[in-house]
Amino acid sequence: MVRPLPEGNVAQTDDQRWAWDDALLVASPYPTRKQKTIVALDKSARLVRYEGTRGSLSDESGNVVFGPFAGSDREAVGNGRVVYVSNAEHLEATHVRREYFASHWDDTLHVSDSFDVRNAGPQTPGHAVDSVQRMMTRFTGARDNLVKQFAQHVPVDAREVFFVDAIGNVSTSAVDRVPGSPGKRMLRLKPRFPLAGGWRYAWRHGYRLPLGQHLRHDASGRFRLRVPFIEPLVASAADDKQPVRSERTAAVLAYELHVTLPQGARNVAVHAAFDAEYSVQRAKHYLDAPGVARPVVVVAMRNVPPEMMREHVVVSYDLSWAAVWLKPAAVAACVLALFALASVVGRLQLGLAPVAGKAKAKAKAD
Repeated sequence: MVRPLPEGNVAQTDDQRWAWDDALLVASPYPTRKQKTIVALDKSARLVRYEGTRGSLSDESGNVVFGPFAGSDREAVGNGRVVYVSNAEHLEATHVRREYFASHWDDTLHVSDSFDVRNAGPQTPGHAVDSVQRMMTRFTGARDNLVKQFAQHVPVDAREVFFVDAIGNVSTSAVDRVPGSPGKRMLRLKPRFPLAGGWRYAWRHGYRLPLGQHLRHDASGRFRLRVPFIEPLVASAADDKQPVRSERTAAVLAYELHVTLPQGARNVAVHAAFDAEYSVQRAKHYLDAPGVARPVVVVAMRNVPPEMMREHVVVSYDLSWAAVWLKPAAVAACVLALFALASVVGRLQLGLAPVAGKAKAKAKAD
């Protein structure tokens, strides 16, 4: 377990201290002859002290090594503790939801990400950021503990990018090309306010992709939609005009993946290189044909490990030609119904009929 030190408040420009505190032995149902625990620190981290049984400092990598220990008696060995200084950004995503919406008719894959993040660093005293100190650090090039922007890779063919939060549209976003990676672009998102330690921020962003680059129709007649499972989010303390250099991705505590398929899709299956439990739900959208719901594949996971950030998920399904033409038929029926209604309304006589006596008198006068 890693937690900030002290657990109280620290100044806006002070160094961030962290403590790793956990058992030195891993619980195992099998007899264990020898165990060793290695605590690897970031390259930018500075070790302060370590405590624990048989603790030593590795000269080659700078990691802290505990052990080796004979047996598996956790109570006899106890816990270890490593205190270090790290001024890197520590962002955790308490809840992330990624949604894919596949549309066969306009050949579009809609992608949207909903984030609820928190700066996991030591809390800053008060309920506001010291603007004077922030301006001083900005012009002098010094560092502070505020998260000022987020970054996420997007495909080079992404279009109609949006960025909204609970208040509305946020215009402080930009899409930059990644040097050395012609097939990728970097989406930079700047929140309405910098995030100090313990502060939270929630938003939603997304874009559109060509569906043909992710959807395949195999020889058996099934459609296969291949999409990234999750895209990592990077937090940065750099200002809006500075490039994002941090390689630390946000820790994801709770994650949901929703893949909405076309109407009439059936025999849905999910294929992944990892163990994934999924469920298939039903959902209606405002332009769908009546009486037929869309299948939605939902994959949920907690404490997503970093190696899962580059995995892909393949959703296969069957879609008949009648289901493909379901929406056009519904739209055509609505248009014909409106045309028939307009014809009927146009033939109605909504005014008052003329009186017969007055009509004859008017004819004689003429």
